[in-house]
Amino acid sequence: FSLVQTSLIFFIVTAATYFFIDKWSHLPGASKISQFLRKNKSLVTICLLILCSLLAFLFSFIQDDAYISLRYSYNLVKHQSLSWNVSDGPIVQGYTNFIWTIICAIPLAMGLKIEVFSSAFGILLGLCTTIVSFKLCLAATNSRRKAFVATFLLSTNYSFLSYFTGGLETQLVALLVTLSWLIAYKIKTSSSDLGDRVQDG
Repeated sequence: FSLVQTSLIFFIVTAATYFFIDKWSHLPGASKISQFLRKNKSLVTICLLILCSLLAFLFSFIQDDAYISLRYSYNLVKHQSLSWNVSDGPIVQGYTNFIWTIICAIPLAMGLKIEVFSSAFGILLGLCTTIVSFKLCLAATNSRRKAFVATFLLSTNYSFLSYFTGGLETQLVALLVTLSWLIAYKIKTSSSDLGDRVQDG
């Protein structure tokens, strides 16, 4: 698919999903579907993650910028130097993602193919972000249906999926930011609940 075709498909899916939410209660068999989703939460989650993984594989690519970090990781493992070139000369810090560069050095030290590792690890991080996003939406809306729909839209978004295998720290940052929002929201709501109980007491 081209970018235009993919964007058009996502727009149609998004519009259909919003229509689906708005008309949900009037659809035939809506209560049975809701009951099925509640009883088979694990199955629905697994199916969504599988769909997300397949789409990520379909849109997979490795950014050229990723090879900058990978070169530093390689030189760190092979020559014990975080440098672009191992010859004599000044050591230049050309990477902007120290933690990711160190992470990528680990599979290189183990003799693994770094392209395969970065793609697989990126998919894993993306799936974790999807799960955390669902928990965040569920906490914010207190509606499993709305949380599922929001997560479905996220897990079928071209931009989100295409960076699963980009080879950079994008998905790691996305996971940490989403997780931070979830923790902050739970702290805020728990503090509010505690304040209400103190006032009632």
